Amino acid sequence: MASTGPPPTAFLTAQQLGGSKTIGRQVRSDADLARAVEHGFPTATIDALRKRGVTDRDIATVIIKPRTLSHRLAQHSRLTVEESDRAATLARVRTPSARPPTRPSRDAANGRRGPDA
Repeated sequence: MASTGPPPTAFLTAQQLGGSKTIGRQVRSDADLARAVEHGFPTATIDALRKRGVTDRDIATVIIKPRTLSHRLAQHSRLTVEESDRAATLARVRTPSARPPTRPSRDAANGRRGPDA
């Protein structure tokens, strides 16, 4: 019986962006995610990021300015490749498996407590 490991980071990143329903395609690998980025994400991915705690300020700073987003929404157009890439990067950073594991300090590993404990 084959063991199943954790889902690939690309799949988890896609989940941060709203999953296959929002993106419009299955993402199982980095290549799938790259193809989705090249196609341009729907503007609904921005709402998916908001629902997962990304602030409007972060969206405006990292992905797309509010005025540009409102034009995209009014025209029912997709994000550009560059905007989609930035959205995917932000989602990947927020993906739990993409975060490096934290290591306990040497004192904590030896059972010592700090002065504030």
